[in-house]
Amino acid sequence: MAKFIPKHKDPSSQLNSDGSTEPGLESPSDSDRDVEQDDEEQQKSRPSLLARCKGGAARAINGLKSVSRFVIKPFTGPKPIHHQYRFWVGLGVSGGAIALSYSWYELEKSVPKSTGDVLTFVRKDTITIKAADGTIIQQIGPATRDTVKYREVPNTLIQAFLATEDRRFQEHHGVDYQGIVRAIVSNLQAGGVVEGGSTITQQLARIVYFDQAHSITRKLKEMRMAQKN
Repeated sequence: MAKFIPKHKDPSSQLNSDGSTEPGLESPSDSDRDVEQDDEEQQKSRPSLLARCKGGAARAINGLKSVSRFVIKPFTGPKPIHHQYRFWVGLGVSGGAIALSYSWYELEKSVPKSTGDVLTFVRKDTITIKAADGTIIQQIGPATRDTVKYREVPNTLIQAFLATEDRRFQEHHGVDYQGIVRAIVSNLQAGGVVEGGSTITQQLARIVYFDQAHSITRKLKEMRMAQKN
């Protein structure tokens, strides 16, 4: 005969009753399920992100390889580009253009930017005595000259000076390239310096801004300064 167990003494009933009353054993809520689903989705998305990164890196590497093949192929093909005369001609022209541009830049930096000093130029070792209003009373020294105005110079003297020093003065713009070629030919034929190619403007630039040194650099500076306005 089965022994009668009171309901309040039954362990299973106590567990059921305790599970229904204790707050610490509540069933998972909807928010907990959402968090778990988000974690699962993130874990699923991680491999796809990694795969995209690997694919992008592979495409970049392939692009670099194609560019390198495009650059290297002309030098390693059946007709290497460095064995063709066009390559060396182009390289020489490019190098010459770069060197010429840099030389012109350095030359431009080495000459004065303005020619305004020409009208107020006084030779070295000249003592100038001026009045209170700025007028010149007297100039003393080995390089003094009497100053006259242009309209005071006879036209015959001007024409004679131009015929002797610079016949093409009215035709060039400071530098007479035709005169330079003519002087070079004459000097080569004579085997020495018998004719100069400097214009009056170049001579003035040399006197005012530069020294009398015989050098290519000074000659180039003189020519550039003669072309300035």
